[in-house]
Amino acid sequence: MRKGPATPARGFRPWTCTRKRSRTRKSEFYVVLESLSSSTVDVIGVGSPLVDLILHVDDKFLAKHVGGAKGGMELVDAEHIHAIVAARGKMPERSPGGSAANITVGCANLGVPSAFIGSCGADEFGQYYVRALGEHRCEGRLVEHAELPTGLVLALVTPDGERTMRTCLGAAAALDPAHLTPETFRGARVVMVEGYSLYNHALIRAVISAAKAAGCAVALDLAAHEVVRANRGILEELMPHVDLLFANQDEALAWNEAGHEAALADFAAVAPVAVVKLGKDGALIAHAGVHHHVPTTPVTPV
Repeated sequence: MRKGPATPARGFRPWTCTRKRSRTRKSEFYVVLESLSSSTVDVIGVGSPLVDLILHVDDKFLAKHVGGAKGGMELVDAEHIHAIVAARGKMPERSPGGSAANITVGCANLGVPSAFIGSCGADEFGQYYVRALGEHRCEGRLVEHAELPTGLVLALVTPDGERTMRTCLGAAAALDPAHLTPETFRGARVVMVEGYSLYNHALIRAVISAAKAAGCAVALDLAAHEVVRANRGILEELMPHVDLLFANQDEALAWNEAGHEAALADFAAVAPVAVVKLGKDGALIAHAGVHHHVPTTPVTPV
């Protein structure tokens, strides 16, 4: 007998992560919620405003219901996320996310004036995201898309703390490069770009060009080993224009199979500051021809 679709977890309302039918004219697709250059801040992040849906699972669940490499990220449609949530049978936790947004919110919480630029949907998740940025004292400079929903990430967290992510980008992938000019970044010290933006060549080229024209340093975090493998060509083009380059061990190995120290040397050859994050072993930093090891401080998980 043919099985029907999986039943969503109780309390979990399915959404659609595809283009909605609308008679909205193209000129009305975007509404700027806040001015993209409304005030002077030190750090501006550009990337995907994504609402994280967090599920705690074990390795057996990953192998049976998710597949792919543990700790990686894959782009999927909404139905794929529904099926995983249904298989878990538990309501996911919700939190604002997105690589660049997490960094700028972290900066804001440390007292560094920060802002985040991205595209969200005209929906409940988008409203939640705007409120969350404000609660963390990060200035939201968001473009609202009238036809696409706010992007979502299903983060599957295993007991070892590793996250395996399945992402439905929605409106997050629709930020128009035309919105970004030197005036967007004027007065900022650093523009932080997430590695996931490498999938949109026109956007990341526009961000780096405008940031440089505004006199800002550009920071790039490589985001995931799949991102590095899929975008090597655009990385080789843009890395000479990056001032601070961040990678973790997996991303470094995806760049250079000889190991993270060899990758650090590659990065340092083109970027003034290069960092490879080593998890519990701290980080390696290369600057001005000198390599530094920064250890971690052990803490008790909470």
